[in-house]
Amino acid sequence: MNDLVVGISVLAVRPALPHGVARVNVYLVLLFVLVKLHIVRFNLFWKVSPLLVLCLLMFGLFIPMGWGAPSGPTLVVRQSIAIVPDVAGEVIDVPVEPNTRLKAGDVLFKIDPVPYQAQVGALEAQLKLSELRLAQMTQLLERDSGRAFDVQQRQSEVDQLKAQLEGAKWNLDKTVVRAPSDGYVTNVALRKGARVSNLPLSPVMAFIDTSDTLIGIEIDQIYARYLKAGQPVEVTFKFRPGQVYTGKVETVLQAISAGQVQVSGTAVTPKGIQAGPLVVRIRLNDAAVAEDLPAGSAGAAAIFTDHIKSAHIIRKVLLRRSRLRITSIRFSREGLGGSLRSGFDRGFALRSGMADCAGVNSLRSCRAPLRLSISASWFFLLSCLQTRRSACCLAAPCWPATKAPMGGHLAGIGANGGISVGQQAESGI
Repeated sequence: MNDLVVGISVLAVRPALPHGVARVNVYLVLLFVLVKLHIVRFNLFWKVSPLLVLCLLMFGLFIPMGWGAPSGPTLVVRQSIAIVPDVAGEVIDVPVEPNTRLKAGDVLFKIDPVPYQAQVGALEAQLKLSELRLAQMTQLLERDSGRAFDVQQRQSEVDQLKAQLEGAKWNLDKTVVRAPSDGYVTNVALRKGARVSNLPLSPVMAFIDTSDTLIGIEIDQIYARYLKAGQPVEVTFKFRPGQVYTGKVETVLQAISAGQVQVSGTAVTPKGIQAGPLVVRIRLNDAAVAEDLPAGSAGAAAIFTDHIKSAHIIRKVLLRRSRLRITSIRFSREGLGGSLRSGFDRGFALRSGMADCAGVNSLRSCRAPLRLSISASWFFLLSCLQTRRSACCLAAPCWPATKAPMGGHLAGIGANGGISVGQQAESGI
């Protein structure tokens, strides 16, 4: 039998229900099965049992878990240095390539050095003449034919010219602009022939410093009571789905902008006080991974404190499940087979578009996009297997690839009667 390959796209949205309610949904499914199989009698106790389970989970596990293993969004930040040349002039060469690793001291661009070389040459000539006159005045003073004032004046001229020459050589050296540290440049619009200035508000390119990677986690203040340096951390990034990295808390920042006061001449202005999240800086155990993460990489992280350790395993499971993204499912008409390829991406909602699927009577009237939970999607897939048809439409079924009403992975019917993943479509939602 031909296998059917179905592409499934998952929305990156936050769960609409708390974790406790999600667990109650699982309990309700199990209770429904037990009642249908006549294993338990659906009396008053079993009717109110979901509420009891919800209270037990919420007050006994999930609320304390926020203190014992707090979690929050995380972001990779790097220092950006605005490159402003120290001298003005015409650019004669830009050898740097954007987004290419550089070492400290590598050349970024060069400015025409001719005017600065001429200035150095003129000062060297003046210095040579002043030193000659100083030597002559010194000889006259030794022969009692000159004045000490003249010698001091010539010495002052020599010292001034030496200082000016040193500054001119510094300007000449700054015509070659170099990387201030390890990193890379981005958004390189500078070209040969452009004229640059040394004004502080006129940067010509942005340099990203990779010598130190800053990774911060936002933790709500109510859950930050037990945080301290050295506690273990687990992090996931959307940039690298399906992988969990370990690290440690480096420091808990002791100030946020909401608590900052600047000097002004106005009286205190009352305003609504909002409890903004605190920022926790972490460091990954694998320094190579931290160095390879692009600036701006977002994800989720959990910090495991020394309190309520029984909830740590639950937080680890939630952290891994919070990034679940089903990309494809392979199955045959005899039953589920093949493999389930999944990555991590925030969200549990499954968006599927139902079409007027030829040959599938149960889906004949379904045209509007539906939103199914992952649990419900399995029942839908199993029902598709029972239709005994050659094709079952899910994700973007039965529509041509160019007219599919929603984005994500598209499924087009192949020549062998199976469904294969198609191209990306424009979102119509």
